[in-house]
Amino acid sequence: MSINTNWQGRRCTLQVEQEMSIYTAATLQTPLLEPLATSRDLTLDLSLVSDMDTSGVQLLLLLHRECIRRQVPLRVSAMSAAVHEALHLYGLLGWFGVAETLAGGSRA
Repeated sequence: MSINTNWQGRRCTLQVEQEMSIYTAATLQTPLLEPLATSRDLTLDLSLVSDMDTSGVQLLLLLHRECIRRQVPLRVSAMSAAVHEALHLYGLLGWFGVAETLAGGSRA
């Protein structure tokens, strides 16, 4: 499991450096949710996620729900092609502040 945590005051940035799948979801849940106890702002860097399946998407939805419940803003600063594809497949890019893929393959 590889999640790098960077704190700047009460702002936390989490960088996930592995797949987010059924095989890793149980081990990722605690490190992703734990910073919510003290964070006032959470940023996710998903640019190094090598694979994402439905379990990974469910984990992001859990994190999103908990951020809303605790009134902690959640931002996604970057995402890999695998994350983009999974969120696009489920129509969830907008939930994480990402525009749908534009014509020609560029991302907004």
